[in-house]
Amino acid sequence: EEQKRLELAMGRLSERQKEIIHMKYYQQMDYDDIAAVMDLNYQSARNLVNRAIMALRREMITFLGIILLLM
Repeated sequence: EEQKRLELAMGRLSERQKEIIHMKYYQQMDYDDIAAVMDLNYQSARNLVNRAIMALRREMITFLGIILLLM
């Protein structure tokens, strides 16, 4: 159930957000490596990861709220 919600929430992120979440948490890349791959500086890579996480949280909360309303 939790995995399904995460997949649905990930599906609503932008391609760039999906890419950076994948690099950080699935490939376990550090910010320096992400910055190099995406042609960013270190701080921009950190900011992009943080914004992607915030967007993912918002999507998860929205999805959970919809489910609760349907109950």
